[in-house]
Amino acid sequence: GQVIYTSPVTSGATGMGFPTVTGLFSIYAKATNTWLDGRAYGEQYNYRVLVDYWMPFYGGFGMHDAWRWRSTFGGPDYYYNGSHGCVNLPLATAAFIYSWAEIGTPVWVHI
Repeated sequence: GQVIYTSPVTSGATGMGFPTVTGLFSIYAKATNTWLDGRAYGEQYNYRVLVDYWMPFYGGFGMHDAWRWRSTFGGPDYYYNGSHGCVNLPLATAAFIYSWAEIGTPVWVHI
């Protein structure tokens, strides 16, 4: 019932047709040094990126660091310059959540 960490994030580029799914989910896996390959989801998801921390919570949606390609997080730029649906996190945030959260930890994604 207490906030233990706060951080800006960048979610899906809704204006480009890549909204982040909303609802109550759970982290169902955790991995480090993982390649995310969007091509498995169709040509419009043509990306292949390395992330240090990967925590999926619904299908191909998950939380992960995005420091290799994103220098700022939060704010209104997500609408056209956001992710392909994942929750992009600063590296320190991803590292904290990865070490703190267990598989099964609830994830509530809301607007």
